[in-house]
Amino acid sequence: MQDHVGMNTAATKPPKKASSTSITKPSSRQTERLLRINDVCQATGLARSTVYAKLQQNDFPKPVRLHGKCVAWKASEIDAWISALPRAVM
Repeated sequence: MQDHVGMNTAATKPPKKASSTSITKPSSRQTERLLRINDVCQATGLARSTVYAKLQQNDFPKPVRLHGKCVAWKASEIDAWISALPRAVM
């Protein structure tokens, strides 16, 4: 069958779209993002000293040790801590 410009319409099928499941399919091994202190302060809006004060009061997620004195926080734990904060009453 020919269309108005003389091309075979059967041969000009539009390309198939990529399956969204293949693009967004999570890998079998998810990696946890780690946040350093500056990233934690930015995400929470807290000062560095407040983060460490809340750690001592057991009111903040514990960091994980990367090496030596270097620590970082799991992003999922920081996100959960932020989500658990009570809403402000206005």
